[in-house]
Amino acid sequence: MHSAYTRQNPPSYEPPAGVEETIGWQLAAQTWREHLPDDLLGLECETCHRTWPCDAWEIAEDLLNGSRAYAAHDGPDGPEQEDDLLPITPVFTTSTPAIPRHRAG
Repeated sequence: MHSAYTRQNPPSYEPPAGVEETIGWQLAAQTWREHLPDDLLGLECETCHRTWPCDAWEIAEDLLNGSRAYAAHDGPDGPEQEDDLLPITPVFTTSTPAIPRHRAG
């Protein structure tokens, strides 16, 4: 499992510039640090004793990576572009036929 962080260089509790979800970052950083592999063989999580990488560590890793990627792309240094937005498709249009109502009984 490749990570941008290591045991010697774990994610900071303070998010990098551009990450707006401070509490989310801090929780993910704490979870990342708590769910490291055991020192003996590195096969089991120190905290939950599941096969490493455990679900908690993987979720934390994904959140940290996603936050960094979002900040780099849409943060202050990378403003959102019109082309980056997904088009909004209306659920109902004027060509959608009305659904008849039937009363039970």
